[in-house]
Amino acid sequence: MISMIKASLLFFSLVFLIHSNSYAETITLRADEWCPYTCTPESDQPGFMIEIAKAIFEPVGVKVDYQLMNWARAVSETRKGKFNAVVGANVADVPGFILPDVPQGMSLNYFWTRVDSDFTYKDINSVKGKKIGVINGYSYGGKELDDPIARRNPAFVVLPGDDALIKLIKMTEARRLDAFVENPYVLEYSLSTKLTAYQDKFKPVSKNIVSEPELYIAFSPQIKDSKKYAKIVSDGMKKLRKSGMLKSILQKYKIKDWK
Repeated sequence: MISMIKASLLFFSLVFLIHSNSYAETITLRADEWCPYTCTPESDQPGFMIEIAKAIFEPVGVKVDYQLMNWARAVSETRKGKFNAVVGANVADVPGFILPDVPQGMSLNYFWTRVDSDFTYKDINSVKGKKIGVINGYSYGGKELDDPIARRNPAFVVLPGDDALIKLIKMTEARRLDAFVENPYVLEYSLSTKLTAYQDKFKPVSKNIVSEPELYIAFSPQIKDSKKYAKIVSDGMKKLRKSGMLKSILQKYKIKDWK
């Protein structure tokens, strides 16, 4: 009887040991909710960039710890080394960060206004005398908007915090803003899931303003393993694309491969 008890204890100890060591390390990823790129953690659709990260890291023994937080705070704390990476960043978002050689997504951005508005964006002169909503800490994909926002051009109303896009949508519909800037995939998701009453109330009134569309899992410059992780992502993207797994992930979110 004693030997059987010892054998049982040994068996369960081995099971626990195997389970606890299934991941040799954990990588911490942070982003704000920017679905379909980065969505709700622990859901069946956490965002296609998160699914890409898991498909790359988990097979090589790296557990992905993904949580949502305010974007400006996520970038700031990751820069200091509190987290390994932010997800969904373009080059201008994260100067000094370690980036993979190939992107994990692509971005688009348009000016959006009410369907009954006559506002049209042609160039930066178009915003004179207007109120344009943008989100704190975001890069909009190039100097065309990033520079005047950084210089505090009075036309741009910068909203901080969580649910900033929802606030921009409501403020534009209420005519407190003339327009806002957003990615069409992200806007469509928000209108179809969270703000269904606002569907069909907005129209794009500009060309795609993004000149630097590449999006990355961007790694902290303060963490020594960042270059290693960036290379894992670069190599992993090639494998996912070659195997067809990338296509399968993107199809869940109605996104086409950008390459």
